[in-house]
Amino acid sequence: MYTNVIFQAKTNASSLKVFVEKKELKFNDQGIASIALLKGQQYYLYCFASGKPGTSYELSIIEPKDIPLSIFKLIDNSKEDKGKYAFSLSLKEKHTAHIG
Repeated sequence: MYTNVIFQAKTNASSLKVFVEKKELKFNDQGIASIALLKGQQYYLYCFASGKPGTSYELSIIEPKDIPLSIFKLIDNSKEDKGKYAFSLSLKEKHTAHIG
């Protein structure tokens, strides 16, 4: 069974690309993107950002509400940031996320 996972992104970085596995998320003008994912699976979220030092990005899953994934990152002097984050959609209602 699939469930719709909705992401919200906020950034002042010059570029932000976000992937779930190999599928790039396409954010609308309000910073919202969605993807249908199979329950009972673990997924990896990949973030790639670039911009001036001190710019930032924030990314969170807003639906389903019980996936506790919220990321806030500042871009340092390297002018780039990348991250890999694991989350899962259990067959039950309680989902998990791991940052790191």
